[in-house]
Amino acid sequence: MGTNPTPTGRPSRRQILASAAGLAAAGAVGGYAWHHSRSGTPDGDVPGDGDVPGDGDVSVPTGGYRFERLAAPARTVVRAADGRVLATFTDGARTALLTGPTRTWSEPRTTGAVVRGDAWVRLMDGAWSRGKERTRWFRGWFPKALADRSPDVIAVAFQYGDGAPDLRTDSGLRYAGKAHFGPLLPGQSPTSFHSRDEKSDFYDYLGVPWTFPDGIRKHPEKKRYGDVDCSGFMRLVWGYRMGYPMHATNNPGTGLPAGPTPSPTGPRRAADPEHRPATCRHQPATPRRPRLLRHRDRPTSRHRPRRHVPGAGHRRASALLFQPLTGQRAHHGRPGRPRHARRPWLLRPGVSHGPPPVKPTPPARSQRSPAMDAATLTRDPTDRHHRTHRTRRGGHAKRRRRTTISREAYALLLILAAAAVLYAWGIGRTPVHPYYSAAVRSMAADWNAFVFGGLDPSGSITVDKIPGALWPQALSVRLFGPYTWAVVLPQVLEGVLAVWVLHRIVRAWAGPFAGLLAALVLTLTPVTVALNRHNIPDTLLVLLLVLAAGSLQKAVATGRLLPLLGCGAWVGLAFQAKMLQAWLVLPVFAAVYLWAAPGSRLDRARRLLLAGITALVVSCSWLLLVWASPAAHRPYIDGTTDNNPFTLVFGYNGLSRFGDDPHALGAVAGTAASRSTGNTGWSMVVNHTVGPQIAWLLPLAVLALALGVWWRAGQPRTDGPRAGLLLWGGWLVVHIVVFSNSNGNHGYYTTVLAPALAALTGSGVALFWAEYRAGGRRRRALPVAVALTALWAAAIDGPHSGFAPWLLPVVLMLGLCGTVGLWTSGPDTARRTVHGALAASLTAVLLAPAVWAASCLHPRYPGSAMEPLAGPVGPGYDARHHHPVKVPRFPLSKPSARDTALLNYLSAHRSGEKYLLATQAAYGAEPLLRATSQPILVMGGFTGLTPYPTARRLSDLVSTHQLRYALLTTRRPTTPASAWVKKNCTRIPPAPTVGPRAEATPSTTALKAHDLLET
Repeated sequence: MGTNPTPTGRPSRRQILASAAGLAAAGAVGGYAWHHSRSGTPDGDVPGDGDVPGDGDVSVPTGGYRFERLAAPARTVVRAADGRVLATFTDGARTALLTGPTRTWSEPRTTGAVVRGDAWVRLMDGAWSRGKERTRWFRGWFPKALADRSPDVIAVAFQYGDGAPDLRTDSGLRYAGKAHFGPLLPGQSPTSFHSRDEKSDFYDYLGVPWTFPDGIRKHPEKKRYGDVDCSGFMRLVWGYRMGYPMHATNNPGTGLPAGPTPSPTGPRRAADPEHRPATCRHQPATPRRPRLLRHRDRPTSRHRPRRHVPGAGHRRASALLFQPLTGQRAHHGRPGRPRHARRPWLLRPGVSHGPPPVKPTPPARSQRSPAMDAATLTRDPTDRHHRTHRTRRGGHAKRRRRTTISREAYALLLILAAAAVLYAWGIGRTPVHPYYSAAVRSMAADWNAFVFGGLDPSGSITVDKIPGALWPQALSVRLFGPYTWAVVLPQVLEGVLAVWVLHRIVRAWAGPFAGLLAALVLTLTPVTVALNRHNIPDTLLVLLLVLAAGSLQKAVATGRLLPLLGCGAWVGLAFQAKMLQAWLVLPVFAAVYLWAAPGSRLDRARRLLLAGITALVVSCSWLLLVWASPAAHRPYIDGTTDNNPFTLVFGYNGLSRFGDDPHALGAVAGTAASRSTGNTGWSMVVNHTVGPQIAWLLPLAVLALALGVWWRAGQPRTDGPRAGLLLWGGWLVVHIVVFSNSNGNHGYYTTVLAPALAALTGSGVALFWAEYRAGGRRRRALPVAVALTALWAAAIDGPHSGFAPWLLPVVLMLGLCGTVGLWTSGPDTARRTVHGALAASLTAVLLAPAVWAASCLHPRYPGSAMEPLAGPVGPGYDARHHHPVKVPRFPLSKPSARDTALLNYLSAHRSGEKYLLATQAAYGAEPLLRATSQPILVMGGFTGLTPYPTARRLSDLVSTHQLRYALLTTRRPTTPASAWVKKNCTRIPPAPTVGPRAEATPSTTALKAHDLLET
């Protein structure tokens, strides 16, 4: 019997198409289901509104609707039989734009403009989606909505403008009428811009207390009765009057948040806007007063309406109010607009503000979605005549909108493309771990070996880890064939997905700028690039833990159980990848949830207990499966003396790595091949080997954590920005403490620190930039952080100055320019100068890790197959530097000439035995398992010390003609099984193609041995 044919040539068309399908499927991963929450109930009456007559009447058709799907934005237009537009529904929006009687709107005190329109805005029960017109709900709701003449959103908003009459409930509660912005501040002129105090919410205007869904009860201030500020006006109209959900705090959550509170990381973002329908989470960009959006700054259909809207009754307030509630974020003015730049007027309800505003110009239709078009919309946007008119009036605005909307998307795509290139370039030639790649090929050849993690296709013994991280690699090899690139491809996808998921999480927590920067930092982390180009399990661990952090962030923001259970499930899956290391984040997750999640202590504890049970069950699922399977029907558990999977996890890979007992819980003692003794102590993260891999941005991350928590002191317990800082800061601290106190660490273990450092760096820079633009003493934090990070980079790169001699001077020069430029900039400094200083600072911060990360693509720094590291460090570089030999890459299906000769000999002399041969430890079996899918008995497992098979079991295999050949090595300790081989075998005479060998006669139990490494 010969060996399996070695695949040659390029991948087939089927393999290429399958690769493309796999990439497409991986890109579709993400998102959780979000549920609507109910709004709170007031301790007063909910008003009942009367009809609002219009200037004309519109007949309501009784049938014959025609539905038309349009794009940009995606929407459904309902037309009557005669072609008239009856309604427009934008996908993802809860607002419905209906055609009704024409109405006239004006506010003579603030403007002479008069607006007429037939647009009526209604709030639906749920977000619109394609095909919803076929539902029973729509067929019953739509005719009633068309005929409804009760006040819509526009009419309700104008009930608070100047001159609006008071409206009261039967019990006397005043729920509508002229509203003021806030109490008059002492010493201020009534016409001054700063004359009125903010922080007046809807319950202040009503003068009644309000109980929110999470149990928080808010009481009005007597001096604020009849007053409502910008955000309060939004909540008064959308929440109290229209029934949209509200919550008590300014934290991200389902519903309208509370009043303006500056976010430490720039504009606060919700946890996952694209997967939370019909939420409204508008946040101020800085601690300064919100500004009125000018014509060219108005949000488009893909942006959230600003939370801080001018007072009731003002024409621009209504224009902002009636945009679709789609869960998209607001664009706060022009991108990069300096905070010290001149701000336009902020108009408040019922307050004179000096010079009147200019005559309004209707916004270009290219800047509005259908649901945004309030009183000015009289025709469908697709009308041919108005399409030409729109092109003439709004061409420039449309081009501007496209640039603004696409900028972040383009940046993210560029970052993901850079990650794909760094991780995937030349993966067919990358060195892969010989032990894991051998197991992957075996698992790909047999489903039993796949499930239990068999080291050889027959499943005689398992790998010395839980095989969860090897399952994607085995599936890839089974799909594409035994190629090196097929083994590494899942790692590339996992790495790119981790970048994308981290961007989503940080964006929801700290804003788009922070999200993009965090994704870029993770992409350019040197150890992450090195590891994602190999087949070591830590890549999958990082991805799953980042997903768990995202679920926890949602759970903290909403208080719901489903995201928290998802967090537990992700941690359990991460346990399948790297066992106990996945549990290191659990104390941090639990503490953050108990501290910052809404609800009572008992509710939080109960939900956390359920999540912990979920994490435990998912974590132990494979262990329970193996434990419940009969020992005769599964492989022997490597690393154990009792064949117990719990010993493998908690003994061999657990306590024996931290304590003094190498045989903890029945584990097999580790060897130099299975244990690393270096990189320990409190300086391990910053030593000359590990420091260049992970620690470039450590000062910036620590400074962001410390200042962010300090600046959020005094905020409510459920403060979202502080919770995020504690989450990522705790992640970072716990791992550093554990690594520093272990018996030894591989340098690539620190890749798990990369997401925390990236998140803290992204949010920190966004925070410092927001404070810098706001002015004050805190603006110094940004230049100080840049200076410290540049000096730190010089300290890390100093011992390796010969690697890239130009790098250190460039980093210091850019850091100096950025620091000085930011420190000396003032209110009169040009915007381009400030942004140039910021660009120089970011380049100084990211240049060094980027250069080290890019070194992984150079053939001189390929990294070790067993310990992949970037740059001129690690065993791979040291071996190549001191001994200029070819770096072993351990490819699949490409055995060496010696291994090919041995396989040919064994196959030619095989006569029906189950095993091709037996080897002493995995060391001798690895090259053969990578080359063939034939069963090989691995005696002693990875270390060679696992008591399997026993000498008696080995004798039975030989006597039953299941085994004929054995392969011994002097590089592993002698065991009873290897001693039995030496005692009962005869040496095979040397041959030119095989080497030294020994042979025993059948009368002495036929067994043959061959010491491959001695030849």
